[in-house]
Amino acid sequence: MIQRKQTIYFAAVFLLSFILLWTNPTFFKISGYTTDHKTGLTETGFSRTLLTENGQMSEAANTLLSSTILMTGLVALICVFLFKMRKWQMILSLVNFLFMAVILFSMYRYSLGMDYPFVGEKSTSSFTPWALVPLSLFVLNFLAYRGVKKDDELIRSIDRIR
Repeated sequence: MIQRKQTIYFAAVFLLSFILLWTNPTFFKISGYTTDHKTGLTETGFSRTLLTENGQMSEAANTLLSSTILMTGLVALICVFLFKMRKWQMILSLVNFLFMAVILFSMYRYSLGMDYPFVGEKSTSSFTPWALVPLSLFVLNFLAYRGVKKDDELIRSIDRIR
């Protein structure tokens, strides 16, 4: 049912998660010098990390992060089509909260928890605005859960009146 607000919230979670996977925006950048004065730059995205050291590029996949974002999007899409089963929608949106916690943990692990060869006194690191998107996924999922819970409470109160 498209007229329910939580359907729109679940669809927004689905769309945002797949935008993160398809476009691979950079959420963390770090640059600096190695011990032998070579320059280095690392751009960490949601699907892969690009490491540039003196013009040589290498790439690594962020498998845990990308697979968890994929699962978050798929669970939200499943919740859109389970509009007649409110209990399952609530359970799956709680599972989605767990996936989002894993997303935040793996973002930390792939950004601040890594050992970079060029981190030192003259290195700069920064998060980009894309790092806030998983928080917006969390908020949208919370709003969807709250909408499903209100619908469930409304149906229960109507059943009590009869």
